[in-house]
Amino acid sequence: MRFELGPAAAGRAVAEFLARDEAPVERLTDKGVRRFDARAAVLEMRVSEPSAVIGNEDCAILRMVVLHTAPAVRPEDVVTALRGQDGIAPSSPPMITRLAQGQRAQLTGQALLAGEGVS
Repeated sequence: MRFELGPAAAGRAVAEFLARDEAPVERLTDKGVRRFDARAAVLEMRVSEPSAVIGNEDCAILRMVVLHTAPAVRPEDVVTALRGQDGIAPSSPPMITRLAQGQRAQLTGQALLAGEGVS
């Protein structure tokens, strides 16, 4: 997800999000408006290093591990929580890419961001 703000500001917002006990969000579903906690599903989140952001230093890329919970928390829900509680909003619709999918046990008890190995 790219945001038009510097990585330092995005890093502060991520730290504040992770420090919260909950991050309530609402989503309209076919059964009506559902309210749920986006924070409970986020196992890990960080801002990519500035060197990984090509051509725009006012851009941040968030990488996160989101557990499959019920109700399902989507990356868009995390963005909604960041927008609501930290005032961070993407300048354009976020681009979301799933890099991996599987059971938590497959990660040998550790959350792994794509491209990182178990130590």
